[in-house]
Amino acid sequence: MAVRVSVGVLTCGSRILICQRKAGTRHGLKWEFPGGKAEAGEDAAACLRRELREELGVEATIGTLLLRKRHTYSDGRCVALSFFHVPSYIGVVSNRVFEDMLWVEPQQLPDYDFLAGDRDFITALAGGAWQELFARPAPPPGRQP
Repeated sequence: MAVRVSVGVLTCGSRILICQRKAGTRHGLKWEFPGGKAEAGEDAAACLRRELREELGVEATIGTLLLRKRHTYSDGRCVALSFFHVPSYIGVVSNRVFEDMLWVEPQQLPDYDFLAGDRDFITALAGGAWQELFARPAPPPGRQP
């Protein structure tokens, strides 16, 4: 049985938010997008909204579902990933659970050691997929990450 995981692709102008897992945790120091495991009875969008509140302290607008995929890790753990665009949020992004967080250009994504389940998505983003996500101008001063 796959663990259902919702993944948030937060964008600001031409940049995207990536997060590094804490050292000493499962897949410690690997990079990922914010998000997490769905609770029983929770749909993917509600899961992501809750996770972004817990991890980043923001109230997110959950946008387009970009990709659904399954990945099985070498330890046999299977995840069913749902990648959603998060075009906007209320509040200031704050690091509540990660080792580090960065706003990067999509072309920079392959430079980071991402979780294996994210790598196909990273390759597509870095290669120009979903360019419309980055077409919006950055928010006005004071609202930037």
